[in-house]
Amino acid sequence: MPVISVKVLGTDEMERTLLGMARACEAAADEAAMAGAQMIRGYAVKNIRTRGEQTGTKTTASGRTIGTFAELGAPIPGRLTSRTGMLRASIRTEREAIGAWAVGPTAEYGRIHEFGGTTRPHVIRARRAKALAFVMGNQLMLRQSVHHPGSHIPPRPYLRPAFYEHVDAVRNTMVRALIKRLGAGA
Repeated sequence: MPVISVKVLGTDEMERTLLGMARACEAAADEAAMAGAQMIRGYAVKNIRTRGEQTGTKTTASGRTIGTFAELGAPIPGRLTSRTGMLRASIRTEREAIGAWAVGPTAEYGRIHEFGGTTRPHVIRARRAKALAFVMGNQLMLRQSVHHPGSHIPPRPYLRPAFYEHVDAVRNTMVRALIKRLGAGA
């Protein structure tokens, strides 16, 4: 049986070229994923409704500055309404791997608002003052602690709709980022 042997010249140069192309593809995929994640984050922030126009800012106990909003109207059923803006401010994009970015809140209560759920009964204690103040009926009540019976929180998604309602725009943004990085012939 005849044998054909082939010798490739310039294998070092070919290997360098292929590695360079692989790195360019990784960088392009990462930039495209980041652009998509940032776009989803922007829509998620817009999905958390504020109850009016921003009236100023305040500093939280942790030292973060957040917006304060006027009280205008009742909440919209099925739509998350923000009083302090802390959940909105906590939505971040984070790189998990090359070409893989995550979008989500750092606020611990972000998940229960997105998916709904039930909180367990618990005690609420005054932390920054000597007493909790609240109105019951027409009477002002002052207590060092109160027993909360737990509550059912309905789902009010803000993150999933940010993607699903804008999937075409997110896809187009990612494609444009890939083309910009790799060129139209890619």
